[in-house]
Amino acid sequence: MFLKKALAMSILTVPALMLSGCGGNENASTTTSTVPFSLALTDGPVDSATAVVIELTGVSIKPKGAEAIVVEFDEPRSINLLDLQEGAVTDLINGLELEPGEYDGIHLHITAVKDDVLDSYVEFEDGTIQELELEGKADHGLHITKKFTLVEDEPAEFTIDFDLRKSLKAAEDYVILKPHLHLVHNHHAGHLHGDLDPALIADLCADPSVDLGAVYVFAGANAIPTDVNGSESDPVASALVKLAPHGEYHYHVGFLEAGEYTVAYTCDAASDVPDEVNELTFAVLEPVTIEPRQEHEHPFPPHAPHEEWDESICDEIANGGSEEPVEEEVTEETDVAEGSETVKPRPIPPHIKKWCETGEQEWHPAPGKGPKPPVPPVEGETPEEPETPVEPETPEEPETPVEPETPVEPETPVEEVEV
Repeated sequence: MFLKKALAMSILTVPALMLSGCGGNENASTTTSTVPFSLALTDGPVDSATAVVIELTGVSIKPKGAEAIVVEFDEPRSINLLDLQEGAVTDLINGLELEPGEYDGIHLHITAVKDDVLDSYVEFEDGTIQELELEGKADHGLHITKKFTLVEDEPAEFTIDFDLRKSLKAAEDYVILKPHLHLVHNHHAGHLHGDLDPALIADLCADPSVDLGAVYVFAGANAIPTDVNGSESDPVASALVKLAPHGEYHYHVGFLEAGEYTVAYTCDAASDVPDEVNELTFAVLEPVTIEPRQEHEHPFPPHAPHEEWDESICDEIANGGSEEPVEEEVTEETDVAEGSETVKPRPIPPHIKKWCETGEQEWHPAPGKGPKPPVPPVEGETPEEPETPVEPETPEEPETPVEPETPVEPETPVEEVEV
């Protein structure tokens, strides 16, 4: 019952706003040269949770060189972030009049302290509920450091993308909230969606009925897809693959800033833990260009090229590391004509290189994964095949050598003695 009430509040109510702080009332009273400012919240997915609820009490907006403008909600808002996927949003501020100019960032005021009160919490698939505690000082709130500019006569509509995949860290009996937030200007961003071919799903997923994986979006046209590890090579956004009403395998990533991206699909997303180095297998699309205020459809074909990351990467670094700079210099002259096909050595992300050098973290292979052809037998047939080799183990032939023990051959030499 409590969860249903929290969900209803997050979707259906948009509480009135109260302004405080220097400049807040001044901006509200000025109508001739102000810009209507709106702020919404959206979310990226997280695995193994059925609800991630945060309680917000207000928002602070920091003009450059001036005191913050504080917007307080009439009552705390409980928002289930998992309801804000595939482009869905909930409004935090709507039509607030602000002066044009430069701004240094935004704070979301959150109640997330481990105090046996379910204000902010996570509910898992097994029904257990754990409190959320904000990492660091709780009064700091959720801070977005990205600077932005409000221009007169240009709509100021922004969305905060809350990346839960990077933001949640398990503790002993609670969950640490280490927020990763991204501020996007709606008029400078586009949306990405598409279907995945069933043959690709069957190839990469050990059991599609259990997990369909996720689509990762990396900045840049030639980015190298890797696991989420807290480095600069991390995906800028992700989306869970879901079964659509007509049976399609579908993904949707919203609010991507205009630019070029590398889009990759992995069925191993559930085993991708930010504090570990995890083995993942990706199917990668051709580079994708996002244009502002546009919907872009990019389906995954049945035989999208695969990119696998496993412990053999360290062998590549050891054996070909010294050759990489030479080959890169050679390809600089021909990269326009031949493109990426001429670059045979794979660029290795920094966090993978560091792992190979130090071994500070364990390598975690994806559950049930390995070279793709043997995977189906590993999950299905091999459990029966090991039983057949068990039969040679049960060979009760060692009992037959017991028979040579029973043939008391030492008695034959006794007969010779009698002779």
